[in-house]
Amino acid sequence: MLAATELVAEVGWGSVTTRAVAAKAGVNPGVVHYHFASIPALLREATLDAAHHVFVQPFDLLGQIDDLGDGLRLMTTAANAIDPRDPSGLFLYEAFLAAARDDEMRRAFAEMLDGVRTRVARWLERVAHVEDPAATAAVLAAVLDGYILHRTIDDGVEMQPETLRRMIERS
Repeated sequence: MLAATELVAEVGWGSVTTRAVAAKAGVNPGVVHYHFASIPALLREATLDAAHHVFVQPFDLLGQIDDLGDGLRLMTTAANAIDPRDPSGLFLYEAFLAAARDDEMRRAFAEMLDGVRTRVARWLERVAHVEDPAATAAVLAAVLDGYILHRTIDDGVEMQPETLRRMIERS
């Protein structure tokens, strides 16, 4: 899967082929076909694995955090850690766009992100006592997603936890 994610970053989602993945991985193309039914299946699995590490794992820690500022620092640190020029960052940007055209991946991605928003909403309800934790979690996720996307164009922008705190406290 690593070879596929690196190729997406190098040549773009639509240019990844079985032969290219096999060459990048140093294996026979038959090995790729043996493990994955198709290139879309390989890319789908790679996407969900990468997204889990970037979008799910940091939010798993929220259950252990009892302070709004500490949780927002966790979120902004995770968002700031995504390097828009790093192959894994480029891969995720391409994956978001590809999910719009791949119903199976879109559904799996949406389920994963819904789980994250649900955990964030429960955490916000517990530590910030916001009026509508689900709506606040959705807006917070959209702000972080938008920020990450903006960094592909302008990597000089940096998200600060205090900005998110003010937004949440005013909700």
